[in-house]
Amino acid sequence: MASSVEEVSYEFGSLFAVTILGSLLAYLYTINVVLPEDASALARDSMAAAIEIAGAEGESLRAAANMAFDSAYTTVMYVAAGVLALGSLVTALLLRAYGPGSESSSYQTGH
Repeated sequence: MASSVEEVSYEFGSLFAVTILGSLLAYLYTINVVLPEDASALARDSMAAAIEIAGAEGESLRAAANMAFDSAYTTVMYVAAGVLALGSLVTALLLRAYGPGSESSSYQTGH
């Protein structure tokens, strides 16, 4: 039973992280990309579209897409690190009452 709960929690956490962080990455890329004047507006939709269009339109579009993607990716990694740090802090605060010498440690293990 505990194994299945752990597995579902892991899968749900992975799905949630990919969904939220991926959406944030796409949003940040879209609002941060500064397209050259002669570039197609379709390049704003995604990094893959920008790279595909850059094959025909030139290096300036590829550089703009790379810069926007790098900026968005860095921001997403800072957000993820902040969420992990906050989770660690909350866990430490919640488990403070269960350390060595607490009432919970006076029970025998394996009961």
